Amino acid sequence: MPIAHDAFISYSHAADQPVVAALERGMERLARPLFALRAMDVFRDASSLAASPGLWTGLQEHLARSRWLVFVACPESAASVWCNREVEAWLAQHPADRVLLALTAGELVWPPGAADYDWTRTTALPPALRGAFREEPLYVDLRWTRQAANLQPGDPRLRDAVLDLAAPVRGIPKDQLDGDDVRQLRRTRRLTRAAIALIVLAAGVAVWQAIEATRQRTVAERQRDLALSRQLAAQTGDLLVRDPRLAAGLAVQAMATADTAEGATAVLRTLNAAPFDRLVDHAESYWSLAVSDDGATAVVGDGGSGVQRIDLASGRIERYPPEAPPRGTAGTLAVAVARDGRIASGGFDQTITIRQDGRVVRTFDGPHEGFIMGLAFSPAGDRLASAGSDGRVFVHDLARGASTRLKDGWTPEATVVRFSPDGRTLAAGGDEGFRALYDAASPPSARDGGVALPREDRPTSAVVEMRFSADGRRLVVAHRDGVVDIVALPEGRRIGRVAPDTGIELESMAIAPDAGTIVVGRADGSVVVWTGDPPSYGAPWHQAVVYRHAGAVKGIAYLARTNQIVSIGVDGRLVVSRPLHLGPLAQPVWERPEPFTDVRFDRGSARVTFSGGAGPVVVDADGRRLDAAAPAAAPDRDVLTALEGRAIRRADDGSLAVADGERRVALQAAGGSPAVAAAFAPDGHHAYTFHGDGHLRAWTVADGTALGDAGIAERPFGAHVAIDRAGTLAAVALDPGIDFGGSGRREPVTTVALVGLPALALRAGRLLAPGRAGIVGSPLFFTPDEPLLGLSTDRGLTLWQLPSGRRIDEPVVLPRSAHALGVVGGPDRLLLATSGQSGRGTGLAAVPLSPWAWAGEACRLAGPGLSADDWARYVGADVPYRPACVDGVLVRGATVARGAVP
Repeated sequence: MPIAHDAFISYSHAADQPVVAALERGMERLARPLFALRAMDVFRDASSLAASPGLWTGLQEHLARSRWLVFVACPESAASVWCNREVEAWLAQHPADRVLLALTAGELVWPPGAADYDWTRTTALPPALRGAFREEPLYVDLRWTRQAANLQPGDPRLRDAVLDLAAPVRGIPKDQLDGDDVRQLRRTRRLTRAAIALIVLAAGVAVWQAIEATRQRTVAERQRDLALSRQLAAQTGDLLVRDPRLAAGLAVQAMATADTAEGATAVLRTLNAAPFDRLVDHAESYWSLAVSDDGATAVVGDGGSGVQRIDLASGRIERYPPEAPPRGTAGTLAVAVARDGRIASGGFDQTITIRQDGRVVRTFDGPHEGFIMGLAFSPAGDRLASAGSDGRVFVHDLARGASTRLKDGWTPEATVVRFSPDGRTLAAGGDEGFRALYDAASPPSARDGGVALPREDRPTSAVVEMRFSADGRRLVVAHRDGVVDIVALPEGRRIGRVAPDTGIELESMAIAPDAGTIVVGRADGSVVVWTGDPPSYGAPWHQAVVYRHAGAVKGIAYLARTNQIVSIGVDGRLVVSRPLHLGPLAQPVWERPEPFTDVRFDRGSARVTFSGGAGPVVVDADGRRLDAAAPAAAPDRDVLTALEGRAIRRADDGSLAVADGERRVALQAAGGSPAVAAAFAPDGHHAYTFHGDGHLRAWTVADGTALGDAGIAERPFGAHVAIDRAGTLAAVALDPGIDFGGSGRREPVTTVALVGLPALALRAGRLLAPGRAGIVGSPLFFTPDEPLLGLSTDRGLTLWQLPSGRRIDEPVVLPRSAHALGVVGGPDRLLLATSGQSGRGTGLAAVPLSPWAWAGEACRLAGPGLSADDWARYVGADVPYRPACVDGVLVRGATVARGAVP
């Protein structure tokens, strides 16, 4: 029978369970080889005996297969039947010299010279051991364990007992076994330390690899987001006219994806191309437009013979379908709105329909034998004029229900009719340059009457629109070929002409009450504003393309009260522009109708003083009016710059001094040329001056000590200096001008140099304003909050992102009549003094300088934002659907990450 156990422990469960468990554990672990489960196999019934149908039979088998018997002697084991049987079974198969005794209680007495124990005094052995030993055995004394409150594995007495029992079982001397255990323990510790070191090293490598992988993933995601941002920004270009809402949504998404100059550029480009207060889209083309006198309602005729009433403030639409299905070609070619809200419409169906509160109250079916091309209510609303493709012009008396023909047909066609402000005169125009005036107050009987305007002033191209000035003394006539005439009434003499050389046909026109602003809609979709100088019209007209439709502009109106444009096009879009005097981004801060002759801005207090007119008026940057204690002094041309009561003054001899109240501190420039620009550092302790020799010099304000200088340019001209909020960067804007054509005429080309402070180190590279731009206003500034550098030029406001110096390649368009005053923070805004036609100041406006403020305006334009289909098409199906614009509101946290569109 093969040996299964090195030792079998026989003991009393009731008395010695804890110490026996400790002995078993100690003997198995003593000098245990590395990676081995145990050093020896010790049988203890409580830990080694499995369930069995025969308990004693199982014990006998384990006893027979063990090499040693360890008997734990004590009175309890001596009295135990099971312990006695185990000893008997052992002695029946093994010699007594294979029995080891461990005494935990009682007495073992072997008298000197005796051959056995003194069983009268021995109390710890069972009867089976009587006479078993030939000589007295050496037992292990463990009686101290009975007094141990808590037996610890590390107790040296327990370890010594384990050595005493394990040495004979292992066949190794006790001292050698002890040494082996120590060496093995040391080896185990070394290997454990090595293993721990390897684990730590592996963990460190794993952590480094994780960090590096995270870094590489971050870099890859950053590169992906940069590429996606630039891609989205590029995609807006083709959509600016065709779908400005989608272009705005993509531009903002480009900004939300990554902080790129391209994203900010796309947002600005969208706003410049679509300076809209409101945008209303329709599935069909728009053909005709009329706006109520109060500018609150637009009436639009569409390509389906329907009429729509649109609230311009909310964009709410009331649709009035045609009374009968269209016959043949469909379309409402003419609409008109009376002061009481009645709406007249007509078109291809040759019927004039009048509605009130959405209900049809009258129809005229038959006066015209052609299409209804033009309609107009009289100022009092008692008459309606109509013009048709049959060449006829009628005035319909709405009270009597009678119609009077003012012009017979068929040629030339009549396409437009307009009443004068007093209702006494009717202007009519149409094909072949036809234009005539009729007495509309007491029309003659049916005949071809009226007064034709002088033939020598009449082009052969068709008249597309005619408008009276508010005083009725001028008539503005727009022709298909683009020529617009201003005619003096009643003599009919031409006193002004706008004759663009573009060759683009006109489709519609509107004018300001004084006829000093003319707005035209062209066949290419462009909406153009012409401004002149009434009543002489001697100065050249200034032209500006405000925005574009995706098709011909079929109707246009000018809202004088708010200085806005309303236009419709065959693209099915109605647009309400932003106020023309504010541009795409500016917001009104303070307005007053009285003119002003001078405007001054105090950068330190952020106050604006308007002089002239009824007297000086002082307002703060938020438009709150402040008391003006005294009339504002005229600008001091000797002051180069000022900050919080301090000023740098330049004397006639070119010398410089810092003026602080009555105190003067001279700035001594060694061999320097006269200063042309200056700026204080934000802390007020240092000043910087730029001189005609192209050098930037630094000074201490307290004593005028020169701190150094840096050469910036060889031929400076028109220089301006600005210092950033931290006082670590200076910007110098130069406008030297270059003769590009060799004609001797210098064209402005602005250059901006960046200089590090306080070392006055010229930064590598220079920032150039786009194109051939000249400096205007108070142009150069660092924004207090956003890291931007701004420059005001005649092309608009150019901005660079700092510290990268990346230019936003789209200028912030400033109103033509506005003057840049300076920048205020919280949030960053550029203050503008707005002015009227004659250049006199009439108010204060502010342009936000934060790209996220622009994004908010673009989201308002985007409306619902990107649909899931738009997202999949332009952003990508592998990017989660999280648009940055939701229902016209900017969601700043809507950054994109990889995934699938739901």
